[in-house]
Amino acid sequence: MHRGIGKNGRLDLNAIADVIQNSGAGIIALQEVERHSIRTVFQDQIKQLSVNTDMNYAYGKSINVLNGEYGNGLLSKYPIEEYKVYDLPSFSEQRTVLRAVINIGSHQLAVYNAHLGLKVAEQKDQIDFIMQMMEAETMDYILMGDMNSKSDKLTLITDSMKDCAKGSEKLQQSTFDEKDVKERIDYIFVSSDIEVTNYDVLISEASDHYPVVSEIVVNK
Repeated sequence: MHRGIGKNGRLDLNAIADVIQNSGAGIIALQEVERHSIRTVFQDQIKQLSVNTDMNYAYGKSINVLNGEYGNGLLSKYPIEEYKVYDLPSFSEQRTVLRAVINIGSHQLAVYNAHLGLKVAEQKDQIDFIMQMMEAETMDYILMGDMNSKSDKLTLITDSMKDCAKGSEKLQQSTFDEKDVKERIDYIFVSSDIEVTNYDVLISEASDHYPVVSEIVVNK
């Protein structure tokens, strides 16, 4: 969410909240979320978004920034039973994955929210770390986030999980669309027992990335 800064260069957390609400999604994974930083006028961004969207929230700090924090956040209209942040192997800026257990009725779902680094070798180590976590999962799981990578470099994930965009006419739609770079680098992956019924890329000016949204069926 680019710490709430839109393509117009202005800080506008209400625009992020509007995109979330208009998407109709029940579980939201956000990257580049700040808390109490001077450069975002001391907002507790995940808490404010939780209030604006009437959702539960979880937050995982990746780094300290100025006097505040910067990391990943989850919003959910379902109860968040537990969550924990894990440091990923990182060459420069520390990256993390936030894991939460969300209760959908009587069905538990493990939700992973990741923001990978920029270097290929770094991404490989980070993906290895995440996939080892998922191999130990005892429940259905979802991986969402900014992978900073094209899909052909994510085969370790796609060999064992479903890419929610697969089969969609939006498969090749860019999620990062700037003058010199137009790429699909933001993803939703689900475990094999989860059914994917829809996928879309929402064109929005609220951030430098376009949000992706998918409809899934669990607890069949």
